[in-house]
Amino acid sequence: MIFFVKFLFCFFRFFLQFTFALIFHSSEKMTTTTTLLVSRAMRGTTKTTSKLSRNNNNINNNRKIRCGFAMTIQKKKKMEEGKRNVFFATTTTTMVTMKDKRLVVVTRAHNTNTNNNNNKEEEEEEEEEEEQQKLYKFWEDSERLAILGLWFALLAVATFVSPKTVGSFDADLITRLVSSPFQGQVNPLFESLFNSLGVVPMVYACLLVPGGGEKQPKLQPKFFVGASFALGFFALGPYLIARTPVINGVKKSDLGFVTKNILESKINALLLTAFSGFLYFWAFSHVFDAAVVSEFVTLLTKQSTLACVSTCDLIVLSLVMKTAIQEDLQRRSSSLSSSSSSSSDVNPLFYLLPVLGPSLYLLTRPELEE
Repeated sequence: MIFFVKFLFCFFRFFLQFTFALIFHSSEKMTTTTTLLVSRAMRGTTKTTSKLSRNNNNINNNRKIRCGFAMTIQKKKKMEEGKRNVFFATTTTTMVTMKDKRLVVVTRAHNTNTNNNNNKEEEEEEEEEEEQQKLYKFWEDSERLAILGLWFALLAVATFVSPKTVGSFDADLITRLVSSPFQGQVNPLFESLFNSLGVVPMVYACLLVPGGGEKQPKLQPKFFVGASFALGFFALGPYLIARTPVINGVKKSDLGFVTKNILESKINALLLTAFSGFLYFWAFSHVFDAAVVSEFVTLLTKQSTLACVSTCDLIVLSLVMKTAIQEDLQRRSSSLSSSSSSSSDVNPLFYLLPVLGPSLYLLTRPELEE
């Protein structure tokens, strides 16, 4: 029994040792296997991680390559766009510069043309001023020489041909003309003639003064025209002989107040025409009276120096009226229709009909340019 117990005890101990040995051996194997497994797992994980890292690196590299390729493509595109923009900018700038050069050339050419035109105009104005400042060479003009001859002829008539007035006959004649006009106190024919010597100087003022002023620096027409109201052709003749013709450059805005508002006025021309018509009526209403005609002839040839000289003076002033009308019409037609030659032709009625004809010309002449 004891033996059996010992045997069981030994068997149990052996079983325990064996189980412990097995357990220990298995545990070692397990540990080794686990270690192996763990190492393998670690190796696998490392491999997987390395593979994953490699894959990730490959992916990253691929991404980088792709990104780099995309970047290079974008850079190339940007470079191409930049080149295009630069080319476009250069072309636009060259086009703009070419346009600017063309504009500069055009503006320079235009400026040179305008400068040349301005220089030409200034030179022409200076030449005109120099010509105007010089005295007119009337000795080369046959018409001026004819006027000079008429002036000397009138002077000779007044000095040698006219009758010598006895006493104060001429002074009494002037007094009656002024105190009782057109009342039969003076011979009607001489009265019409004497009053005509107030109309004709006014007509000459309307014809000559607009062409005076700065245009006639040497000879001013105002003095000669003003003196002609008392002295007639004796005062006006020297100006008509030596004046410089002024055709261009006369504007109405450049005229003085009296010239613009009175001498250029159609109302003034209408009054002169109406008074001239009245003088014609007064003379022709008595011209068929033989007593009036014989009295007038006696007055001219025997009694009055004033009547003789006044009659000759009116004849000479009417003869030289054409030159003044011609110049005035050319002055006005040059700005209106310089190309038409017929516009500057004077109607013969204006200078062949004494007193009334020039007044009608003032009434119908064109206006000056403003």
